[in-house]
Amino acid sequence: MLVAVALALVAGALAGGPAGADALVAGGATSAGLALGLTWLFVHHVVQPLRELGRNAERLARGDLSARARTRQQDEIGALGRAIDRMAEELDGRIARERRDAGRSRAILDAMVEAVLVTDGEGRIVTLNRAMARLAGPDAVGRAVVEAVRSPELHEAVRAASDGRERRIEFDLNREADTRSYAATISPLAEEGGVVVVLHDVTEVRRTDSIRRDFVANASHELRTPLTSIRGFAETLDGGALAEPDIAPRFVRGILQNAVRMQALVNDLVELSHAESPDAVLEVSAVDLRDAARDVAARLEGRAHEKRIRVTVEGPPVAARADADALDQVLVNLVDNAIKYTGADGKVVVTVQATGQTARVLVSDDGPGIAAQHLPRIFERFYRVDAGRGRGQGGTGLGLAIVKHLVQRMDGRVHAESRVGRGTTFVVELPRASA
Repeated sequence: MLVAVALALVAGALAGGPAGADALVAGGATSAGLALGLTWLFVHHVVQPLRELGRNAERLARGDLSARARTRQQDEIGALGRAIDRMAEELDGRIARERRDAGRSRAILDAMVEAVLVTDGEGRIVTLNRAMARLAGPDAVGRAVVEAVRSPELHEAVRAASDGRERRIEFDLNREADTRSYAATISPLAEEGGVVVVLHDVTEVRRTDSIRRDFVANASHELRTPLTSIRGFAETLDGGALAEPDIAPRFVRGILQNAVRMQALVNDLVELSHAESPDAVLEVSAVDLRDAARDVAARLEGRAHEKRIRVTVEGPPVAARADADALDQVLVNLVDNAIKYTGADGKVVVTVQATGQTARVLVSDDGPGIAAQHLPRIFERFYRVDAGRGRGQGGTGLGLAIVKHLVQRMDGRVHAESRVGRGTTFVVELPRASA
């Protein structure tokens, strides 16, 4: 169109002489202005919007999902811009939902007690939770399972699961001088070709099961011994010894002594069960340790006098947060134990102390002492440093176990200090009551 107008203007100018030439100049200026206007319109409404759409598309391609054209044009370019904006908003929403889901899944994995890892088709770890990171190390991602968790049994189970077979195994793992036991479930990922490994620490379960078996065996043994004696005495009396005045009284006393021993064992079993029970309620209040120790010493004075042992209580009044009955049972066990293992003409000293927020009771004797290798185990049920001597002294082997559990129930601690030939000191620490 602009070309036709220009040709017409040129023809008119040639036919009209000088006047036509003026018209030609005016027409050229008009055409140029019109061309510039059309070019501006083209650039403003077509080229610039397309360039803006291109820049937004590049930002979206780089991952900047906040890029928007926000065009108001009502033509094809505007429709394209609005379509790209809708696509970006939908994509942004989907990625946000995936991130929330991934964050939720990660939080769930990290909150699990079980250690979890996932491998790819080549057997390399692609993800793991916090529990597994503590076990395999923070740099485990990208490594083979056998490099992160050095267990031949687990490596073999992972290899088997890669072939599509779920495996369940148990194995021990040595780390930093500590042996832990794990139950592992290894499940294949059919689509990805990797596996999911879930490790459950069963160390405490095994330990508890071992303690239970030992407890049943020890309790049976402790009960079998007096029962065997009672049966033997009774059978002898029934066989005719009941009519013999020189034998019958001695056998009856044997039956009575063993019955008392069985009753003491049963009583201690009941007390230990009560001390360990989470349902048992302790009434904690401010209790004066010195008064409690003096009361126990007075009640055990008769037993101490029989062995010419002097029991003394030293220290100032100190109030501790404790259950009065439980504290009494703790002190009775410790002082009675000290009297049992202290020789004639010896002494037992109960010392009360206060250090900061802690109230302490120390029960010391000058007996034979305990070798260092026995100290970590003396609070175990039925554990005796000298089994024969312990039974000869009339102990059940449960007193210190009861002490430990009662002190722990009162938020305290108990331990023993001893040197062979220099005596033993049991230290009970309890929260100090406010003044």
